[in-house]
Amino acid sequence: MSTAQSGRKSELSWLNLMFCAMVLWSHSSSYALTHLDHSSWAYALVFSLQRVCFISVYGFSFLSGLKLTLSKKRPPLLTFWKRRANTILLPYCLAVAVYYYWFCKVIGWLTPSLAGYLGFLIRGDLSAQFYFVVVLVQFILLTPLMQRLAEYSPALLLPAAVLINLLSNMYFNDILNVFVPGAWFPYSDRIFSSYLVYYLAGCCAGRRYEDFLAMLEKNRGIIAGGTLCVILSDLVFCWFGYARQRPIPFAVPVAMLHYLSATLLCFLVALRLPKRMPRWLAEVDRTSFLIYLYHVLALLVIDKVLDHFGIYKVSVHFLFRASFVYLATPLAGIIWQHLWAAVKEKFVRPKAV
Repeated sequence: MSTAQSGRKSELSWLNLMFCAMVLWSHSSSYALTHLDHSSWAYALVFSLQRVCFISVYGFSFLSGLKLTLSKKRPPLLTFWKRRANTILLPYCLAVAVYYYWFCKVIGWLTPSLAGYLGFLIRGDLSAQFYFVVVLVQFILLTPLMQRLAEYSPALLLPAAVLINLLSNMYFNDILNVFVPGAWFPYSDRIFSSYLVYYLAGCCAGRRYEDFLAMLEKNRGIIAGGTLCVILSDLVFCWFGYARQRPIPFAVPVAMLHYLSATLLCFLVALRLPKRMPRWLAEVDRTSFLIYLYHVLALLVIDKVLDHFGIYKVSVHFLFRASFVYLATPLAGIIWQHLWAAVKEKFVRPKAV
């Protein structure tokens, strides 16, 4: 069944796949960035592509907010929370348990304990991608507020959200110290306020979806040209900041502009892709959350295999990592979904009388 046939808007499915592919690239290219010569063209290329792919998490935030307000029908809040607990929270808890087992029993880096598991679960720091689930759960809990805010004019709402976002990203601990002198909170990157503008922008777009699409089409030239200029500027500043170790005090607002504009550009691209998505891609779309949760585990597995065979050449290592994560993770997710659907059909769903 195609995406269009299943009632899902094809452009949202394409966007979801784009952001998912970007997440896989960001993590599969990490070994190359660590081991390549920083003065080489290969490092510059991989660095640039990884930086461009950083929009994925912010794009997911935008997409989550859009889906929240897109439907005019609002289920009861407790029903909504129950659904999200089943589709997001429970899979996340299981994924943390799987990774915790890996680090405790397979690698031997950690000593198993309930307190340790719960700490990783709450902080979202056991694996690189888990922090976004912690952020997403906060937005789910704040659903009534987000829905209410989306009713206001974006011209008033979004500038305020930009300010809150910048303050949270750049000065969270400074603000905290006003009230608790000497305090330091190392997890400000997983507080909802650090992603507020992306999520609220999505909420506003979902509530006024047809107007949003018309705005994209009307301004497609300036969105495309402006985004490319912003991305190039961000890459230059990041290169001097990371590779040359030069302080870039305005890096955060430039990055925010990069993520927001690039999300709009991706939306424009998605609108021009086929309305009928191939069946296999539609299945990858439906299993994207599992891919997000488990792709780093796939990288850990392939790293262990490559180390076992003494394969350390950067180019070969990278090709094995990228090939494995792009093939194995979606395939495993699809197989799991089909198996789980069969189990529910046989044992969970009540039989018709």
